[in-house]
Amino acid sequence: MANPYYGLTPVVTSAGAANSLVVCAARAMALDVYATNFTATAGFLIGYNATTVPADGALDPTLVIDCAVLPASGTVRISDQPGPGTNYSTGIVYFLSSNPNGYTKTTGVITGFIRAKYE
Repeated sequence: MANPYYGLTPVVTSAGAANSLVVCAARAMALDVYATNFTATAGFLIGYNATTVPADGALDPTLVIDCAVLPASGTVRISDQPGPGTNYSTGIVYFLSSNPNGYTKTTGVITGFIRAKYE
């Protein structure tokens, strides 16, 4: 039986408490990501179609590919498995935002652990 994971890029993880993770700085398919919130502040895990982490403030809504509520002291997962994955045409960046609007980035409050798989 063929290995369904053959050819997958190794898992990418944040180094300790972080608020962002550049997964891939080129076109790729996001397969799975989860984040654990180390703080008592709720927010969002946002997947952004870029090669670098954007600055705090309003985000380009056309570049927000994934957005999921991240509970206070909780965990959230975004997964396209089984399936072909989600296409990020420029690069894959995930970050945590404490802003109550998923289209505005506010960092400095939430830190956590982020883990992602892509191909």
